[in-house]
Amino acid sequence: MKQFIWNEEAKQTLDKILNIWPKIIRPSWKEKIEKSCQRIALLNDKTIVTKELVIEASIDALPKSYEPPLMRAIDPEGFNQKKILQEKQNPEKPDIKIYRWNQNGSHHEPIGKKPEEMKVFAIVGSPRNGGTTDILIEEMLKGAQSLGAKCKKTILQGLKISGCTGCMSCKMKELESICVIRDDMEGIYKNILEADCIIIGSPIYTGRETSQTAMFFDRLDALRMSSHFKKLQTVKPGALVMTWGWPSTDAYNHIAEFLMMLMHLFRINPVEVVTACGFWGAYYEKGTVRKDKEGMAEAFKAGKSLVAGKPIY
Repeated sequence: MKQFIWNEEAKQTLDKILNIWPKIIRPSWKEKIEKSCQRIALLNDKTIVTKELVIEASIDALPKSYEPPLMRAIDPEGFNQKKILQEKQNPEKPDIKIYRWNQNGSHHEPIGKKPEEMKVFAIVGSPRNGGTTDILIEEMLKGAQSLGAKCKKTILQGLKISGCTGCMSCKMKELESICVIRDDMEGIYKNILEADCIIIGSPIYTGRETSQTAMFFDRLDALRMSSHFKKLQTVKPGALVMTWGWPSTDAYNHIAEFLMMLMHLFRINPVEVVTACGFWGAYYEKGTVRKDKEGMAEAFKAGKSLVAGKPIY
């Protein structure tokens, strides 16, 4: 096996990066980064592991959401500069971005209804009414309404929704209601079953979807009770909206993909996905997202596509 020599600067850099994690999991991440270093070194016919190679290997090995702590570890000055840039809005070039996952449109499927016959139900998982996620969902609903669709929106914050207790009543016996917990989820179940299209939106808080969104998905599992799951046999087209603070368009794509998997589990096919980034510091202010006019236009078109059953760009 080829031997690699780590210079002192490379060792120090790896130690700084490993300090991101608690000690108990550092050996696991050390192994992953070292393997990535070896692979990159072999591909480039190198035997010396340098600081630059360790950084490249770490970026390759770590999930994209580790970009902020990784940058803080290897380039604290650059990280602080990013923070300074976010403390005051730049009216000429705001550091925000709305991104529509266009793909090539092949994920759209015929719906069997005209847009004006469609019912769209949107669930806002953000605790900030009128915040970035809410605004993007509103823009998508406007797009759907422009083709005649009937739209309804609910904001989870403020509703009386308890967490799933894991009682398994929804799986073990037939119930008169969908869930033994009688709260505002009853109305959400009804709207989901009656809707033709579903939109779900959440910001990223502490590296994941909001607690409101997580609780919603936990309680949604009651729909998998046999008598109700029959009503979900027809796959509904859906859309996902996700927003976050760190100014990188793909920082939390893995969280978005996980929520898409949950949607798929409940017979909702996410044919449109809109994500937006850069909303921290001064850009956390409500309404800032509207500064990306091209992105807002894409969100509008995504709403049209949702009810049209075909991509509209």
